[in-house]
Amino acid sequence: MSPVGSSHIPSGPTPVLARFLSIPVFLALAATLLVLHPSSVEGQTVRGGGYFAVGAMDLDLDALNQRLTGAGYPEMSSSALTLGGGGHAVRGRLLIGGQGHGFLADDETTVDGNTGVRLGGGYGLFNLGWEVVGRDRLSIYPTAGLGGGGVALQIGPRDVPLFDEVLDDPARNVTLSHAGLLTSLGVRAEVALGDRPRRRAPRQGMVVGMELSVLQSVGNWRWSTEWGEVTRGPDAALDGVHLRVTIGGGGGRR
Repeated sequence: MSPVGSSHIPSGPTPVLARFLSIPVFLALAATLLVLHPSSVEGQTVRGGGYFAVGAMDLDLDALNQRLTGAGYPEMSSSALTLGGGGHAVRGRLLIGGQGHGFLADDETTVDGNTGVRLGGGYGLFNLGWEVVGRDRLSIYPTAGLGGGGVALQIGPRDVPLFDEVLDDPARNVTLSHAGLLTSLGVRAEVALGDRPRRRAPRQGMVVGMELSVLQSVGNWRWSTEWGEVTRGPDAALDGVHLRVTIGGGGGRR
């Protein structure tokens, strides 16, 4: 079902999702700086870089869709386009890094055309990997990640309200967040397209890659709004497969 008219549903991550997305990225940056510190790399090849990522992922929304359709709302798609990025440093064969990805899974409208329903979210991970293939241009790393993420369900009117209408009915818009801890197992392959500044030095320049990971939620994820916890909500985890293509740059020293 396609959206009708302009939506007054607010966009952007909720505070809960923002916290889960930012913590792993900050940890990854700190670890990367430690690995790249001159005192820690003497005699070893160290390289690093950053990248932009675009991909697709599957979401486990069966329980959520059952509750939505039962209440007269449209069903949300379980496939989502993702946009994000990340970075890592490689010391010897050890990879340390982090990444964050966001998605807008669906944006639908009720049958009467008055109410919009939007599902989005994202996740961030701190990653460790080990280089099992390290040829001239090609590197392959099995990876494991730990972080957090979640989904945000936004429901609100499609029309743009008057100021007094918001005062009369402040609950016109609601955002329900479902967040928690997340783990990841995957593999990353990347090809360095740049040249070597000198013999035996790491290549510098553009790097293209592909990542495939399986996400698994950990513990009891809870629903909440900006006012507090919401009980007896359905499961809506990020469990599933995430495939993405990355484009970035990198370099290093020996």
